[in-house]
This record gives sequence, C-alpha cells and structure tokens, in this order.
Amino acid sequence: MIEKSEKELSDYAKEHLYYEIMMVIKARNAIKQNYIIRAKNVIDLGLTIRNALLESYLLHIRILIDFLINTERLKDDDVLAIDFFEDIDGWKAIIAPKKERLETLKKRLNKELAHLTYTRANKKPEERGWTLNEHKEILDLLKIFIKKVPERRIPEDLRNFVIRNS
Repeated sequence: MIEKSEKELSDYAKEHLYYEIMMVIKARNAIKQNYIIRAKNVIDLGLTIRNALLESYLLHIRILIDFLINTERLKDDDVLAIDFFEDIDGWKAIIAPKKERLETLKKRLNKELAHLTYTRANKKPEERGWTLNEHKEILDLLKIFIKKVPERRIPEDLRNFVIRNS
C-alpha cells in the first residue's frame, strides 16, 4: 500500500479523479447531444469527432474501472480506490458483487478500444455497438466510494459533482 497524507489524497482526487469522472460525463453528454463541429472541406469530420468522443468516454470508463476494482497495483505508481480507505476489506466487500461485470466490460474495452485484436474483427455487427450506459455502474460505485471515504480525503466539490451527475 502506498501511504499518502489526507491532503495528498484530497489534492489528487480534486485534480485527477475529478478529471476522469468529468470526461466520462462530458463526452457522453456531447455524443448524446449529437455534437458536431463544422469545418470547411473536411470529409466525415462529424463521424470522426463522434468516434473520438466515444473513445474518450470509453477510455475514461476503463481508467475508472481500474481505479475502483483493482486491489493490487499493476504498476508501482497506480492510484487505487483502496488508497483512500482505512477499511480496505470493507471496500473489497462492496466491490465484490460488481467486480465480475466490470472486469468483463474492461476486457471488452481492452479488446475493442485499447488494443488492435482479431476479437474486434470477429464480432457480429449487433455485438459491436456501445449503449452509452456503460458509465452507470461506475457512477453508482463512485457514489458509494465518496460516501464511504473519510470526508477529508475527497473534496466537497468532487462529492457534489458525483452526486449531481449520478
């Protein structure tokens, strides 16, 4: 376990955890609103921007999955939800029933977004789409996370942002 002070955890959450959550929400909202940038003489820019927004949405979901469900570091400097808890076993119990579903989603994100794979090519067309609801379980878990983490470790504005957007 990496030991960080409560101020360090709070500062990290205020900048970096907020950014990941905000990007999931904002990218999804932009896609849902059919956000289109108009540009002269650029073919398919609307589709390109939509795909970039979708990939951003999915990438930030993947990052948050790792943050929330990993209980062991893959890299020495990984930041994990357990870093914020005094009762790590309590958090492990909370994530246990959700872990398999989120790991399945992460595996799909790895195969279809983060890596160039044959699995991606072999999917049937009806299996290729994304619902734009992939974030819901993540936000539900983040809401539990911010309620369970000691208040001084998560800034109030981040707590309010998660509650408002979940």
